[in-house]
Amino acid sequence: MTEVPFQRGMSYGYRGGRGGYALADVERDAAEMASWGIDSVALHVHLAQETFASTRLFADIRATASDEELVAAIGAFRSHGIRVMLKPMVESQDSAWQGSIRFPDDGNEQIAGIRTAYWAAWFASFTEWLAHYARLAERSGVEVFCVGCELVGTMDQSALWTTAIQAVRAEFSGAVTYNTDHSALHAPRDWFQGLDLLSISYYVSVASGPGESVEQMRATLAPLADELGEQAEALGMPVIFGEIGARSRVGTATLPWDYQTRAPYSGQEQADYLEAILSTFWERPWWRGLYWWKWEERQSRPLYREDPAGDTGFTLQGKPGQGTLSSWYRGAGR
Repeated sequence: MTEVPFQRGMSYGYRGGRGGYALADVERDAAEMASWGIDSVALHVHLAQETFASTRLFADIRATASDEELVAAIGAFRSHGIRVMLKPMVESQDSAWQGSIRFPDDGNEQIAGIRTAYWAAWFASFTEWLAHYARLAERSGVEVFCVGCELVGTMDQSALWTTAIQAVRAEFSGAVTYNTDHSALHAPRDWFQGLDLLSISYYVSVASGPGESVEQMRATLAPLADELGEQAEALGMPVIFGEIGARSRVGTATLPWDYQTRAPYSGQEQADYLEAILSTFWERPWWRGLYWWKWEERQSRPLYREDPAGDTGFTLQGKPGQGTLSSWYRGAGR
């Protein structure tokens, strides 16, 4: 098992698309990240399939960054002392959440003589792409490789996941993780044991209403953190929050995963949420850090710009949360 250092992370490039990693832009962003104390970045690459029920994955000419872009971006981050977690993201072009990807069991025969191996076909395509990006990660000096994110409908395919992880390890010598939703630790899969650490999309409600104090949020978080620690100990590996975020809006701590609700700007509530998370988890030995969702907004979200008081999206630049994150990331410890 590869030892994984503490990660002061940030998510970068989600839905970046072809041409989305222009080197000058990445260099500028990497320099700013380093000034915040960010030492790790989750670098996204869009891996497409036509619909949630498709069995073939492909690089889309518009949505998928080229290999050359990725290699250059990785080099730019590493030149600023920022470690890279390469994170291929399976995205259905019909806009369905990746957790919706699922199929009938292989060999489900309703018409005599016709058997369609849906799972075998999907995983064969998926594994081929994982191996491709694992090779790219290895030659580029990437430190962590994420084999999947929130692929909830696939997670019971233990043998196929084991084969996929083995294919990645055949090409990549760094740490290997998978990014699940936080509920998965209530029923961990046996193939998790092929990983070096488990990543979690940790979007949990920490307030009963708008405007709660940091101490009130911490009181809500404490038992959740204790339970998560027990689950991590039983799993026998460290845990990171591969995704965690909250918008800068009123009520954000009640629904940190929400990206659609119209609400007034509140940079302070976003900052308080972040303070509660960091102060609750920072010293827990099984916890190895987080990747904030996210550095930039690359999708068109007009509702985030409706309040003249400020942007109500997930980003931190120019908001109180920037100071909160930077204070923790640049501070001593861990």
